[in-house]
Amino acid sequence: MALNDLRHELKPNLNTKITPLPLILPSLNLLTLPAQALEEELKRQLEDNVFLSVKPSSPAVPLSSLDGDADWIENIPSPVSFEESLSIQLRLIKSLDGLPDEAINILIQGLDSRGYLTEHAAEIFCGLTGMDKEKFHSLLQEIQNTVDPPGLFAQNLQECLLIQLRRKGMEGKDPWLILANGWEHLVNRDIKGLSRLFGWPQERILKALQEIKKLDPNPGADFLSKTQFVIPEVAFIKDGKTLRVHLLHENLPQLHLDTELLEHISIPTLRSQWLTAKKVLIAFSLRLRTKLRISQFLADAQKAFLLGDANAPYPMTLSAVAQHTGYHPSTVQRIVKTTWGQTPVGTILLDKLLSRPLKARPDMSVAQLRKAIRDARLSGKSDEKLASELKIPRRTITWHRNQMHL
Repeated sequence: MALNDLRHELKPNLNTKITPLPLILPSLNLLTLPAQALEEELKRQLEDNVFLSVKPSSPAVPLSSLDGDADWIENIPSPVSFEESLSIQLRLIKSLDGLPDEAINILIQGLDSRGYLTEHAAEIFCGLTGMDKEKFHSLLQEIQNTVDPPGLFAQNLQECLLIQLRRKGMEGKDPWLILANGWEHLVNRDIKGLSRLFGWPQERILKALQEIKKLDPNPGADFLSKTQFVIPEVAFIKDGKTLRVHLLHENLPQLHLDTELLEHISIPTLRSQWLTAKKVLIAFSLRLRTKLRISQFLADAQKAFLLGDANAPYPMTLSAVAQHTGYHPSTVQRIVKTTWGQTPVGTILLDKLLSRPLKARPDMSVAQLRKAIRDARLSGKSDEKLASELKIPRRTITWHRNQMHL
């Protein structure tokens, strides 16, 4: 006789669930905020919190030790930073309405020293927002036509100059046509070639070139190259033939926990304050751990450069750092763009330890090639000879030399 034995069997149903972006952004902001703004942000998040208090940083040379009365320094208005200026301008663009702050920050942090938008930043932005390339290109054009100074957010020199002409109302005029259709001749300074291409007399070509020379090839340089005070958060310490990475706690604010209040966290009026304090503690410790982990990886990867045994960083990309450290490329990008380190070769942004490999020679970085180009220029060596020595195409050297304005 058959027996129908019905039983309940419980099995765990494991699945992944994406944390909503609004819950992630506050912790991410604390993780990637520059050291200069960290104390103010901690105080803002912990305002009137009874569990945690913020103790200011205590660098080796405090301001109070300087001769004279330093009170007047506090009355100097803080200038608007480049990032703040761009953030304000971008938030006025209607097409960016509804996008998370993280996406806008990626655009700002993705600008290089000239004010050009890097290809990798564009990829991260599209991945975060789910925007396709066609829609992103349309959005980027709107940004380029809006922000000041003109030329920002271009993706190369040619586009940067065309943006400036378009903003001047010179689209379709002689300088525009030369930049748009005669770029190769222009790069090679081939006046005769331009004259043949357009069928213009050389006088007309030279007049158009005078207008092009008035344009700014580095619209972001005036902002990004200004003298600024920096606060190193990590130190790369030479120990024989190795490097030790040390967190500079004295340069950062400290969080003080009132342990006597912990036994009262069950009180309803204190419960919410404890949850806020706990989130800040976790985010702050995550910041320190993340910066230390990324710095340690970069110390191992770029040891020869940091010890002075190599004249430029080896090939290293954001994706490679992300793969080896377990962080998302956008997080790595924001960390290296905002973290300064004391190293045997000077105080530098961690971003300087990254350089993409050459397509013609994957074992050589762009930074190494450009250092070789500078040295060759000083010694009078031609592009052709340098190309032969490095075993890379001559056009590659010429292109990079033009990008360096040499």
